[in-house]
Amino acid sequence: NGYGNTMFTALHQYESGDFLDEHDKFYLYVPGHIYTYQVFSAFMSDGNHLMGAFNFQTEAGFAQFVQFAQNPNAVGAVTRNVQIDANSKLVVLSTCNSGALESVGRYLVCGVMVHDQPTK
Repeated sequence: NGYGNTMFTALHQYESGDFLDEHDKFYLYVPGHIYTYQVFSAFMSDGNHLMGAFNFQTEAGFAQFVQFAQNPNAVGAVTRNVQIDANSKLVVLSTCNSGALESVGRYLVCGVMVHDQPTK
């Protein structure tokens, strides 16, 4: 955060539900694939590191994270009802919070993979 509209600072645009309505997908380009992700949640989180807060190696830990992300206890959270199961592939994009929470938390945008397009 703090770099204008560079890096991941632009994720804060999801704080507006209207922005999510118009930008409900993001894309990851990696060698051999273009992955399409459906945004299902965007919210301010506390400073807990997700990899330490949830055990992603178990189905129960993954389900606990999905419950957390689909029902965040955060002012201004935006969510969409998107089907997620134990086989879903998720990506969480993250940037610093702004304002009073800047030093203690992160702003998260969560997406579930909906398409894998192979490339040459």
